[in-house]
Amino acid sequence: MKQATIAWIAIAVFLGAFGGPLLTGQHSASTAVSPLDFSVKSVTYSDTKTGLPFTATIVFSNSGSISASYARYNYEVFGEFGNLFYSNTDYVQVLPASGDATVTTPAYVTMPAGKYTVRVTIDSDKNFDELDETNNKWEDSLVIK
Repeated sequence: MKQATIAWIAIAVFLGAFGGPLLTGQHSASTAVSPLDFSVKSVTYSDTKTGLPFTATIVFSNSGSISASYARYNYEVFGEFGNLFYSNTDYVQVLPASGDATVTTPAYVTMPAGKYTVRVTIDSDKNFDELDETNNKWEDSLVIK
């Protein structure tokens, strides 16, 4: 065989084994391990009475070994029958390595009395590869009196 043919075969074998993840940025657990892992640690509410300003304070956690900047999160409130009542998307400016970041949602002043479901999702646009993508969502019931 000619040397050029052998070189092309070697390149083809290399790209077949490693080229897809290298060229597309998609890595499997066998080719890369992510140093990030986000989660929703807690959500607390302001006054839950009808007509009063309503906010939520959300604590996000990163148990990974590096910090992340501008991780997107969604904050959604659903009515008793699953209808979307309120939605907000924002960014956590810095989520430190092995640390927490706290955000407060904007006030929503016209929450009528009723039962609601609150859902918070960190990295909702999946911009960050993480060790565990299943712990990015938090959901709980809320009653406004």
